Amino acid sequence: MSNEYQIIYISEKTSEFEADRDLNKITSASFRNNNARDVTGVLMYNGGFFFQVIEGKKEDVIYTYNKIILDPRHQNVNLLSDREIEHRSFENWPMALIKLSDVDLDVIDHVVAWNDLINDSRKHEPISEDKIDRLIEALRYKIDMDTISSKAA
Repeated sequence: MSNEYQIIYISEKTSEFEADRDLNKITSASFRNNNARDVTGVLMYNGGFFFQVIEGKKEDVIYTYNKIILDPRHQNVNLLSDREIEHRSFENWPMALIKLSDVDLDVIDHVVAWNDLINDSRKHEPISEDKIDRLIEALRYKIDMDTISSKAA
């Protein structure tokens, strides 16, 4: 049995959240805190919604998730998945940030319709592990492509 754990959630921004100011603050603090706890993952932001994957030892992942629930910049936090995993999907990323543009959204929508994901989470509809796994693969692909592009520049 694996001792790796993964939590995936969706939440909405509150009126206290300002994207330009707070995304960098969240990413910096998450990078620092996650590094200290050996937690990895990705945060995706689009249109007032957060989608995050958090991975690591179970107690560290749950601790991190509980801090997010209490963060005044998040509301309507909806747990999509919590599960043991064999290996991490974002093992090299204490906190990768993806701000989705329309082009990126086309890539994500090819895998799982973003608006459907948001609507399902609002209705507290279960999301299949297959759909979650496909979305994680799309996010990994996006991060890999961004990394290649930034190295080429």
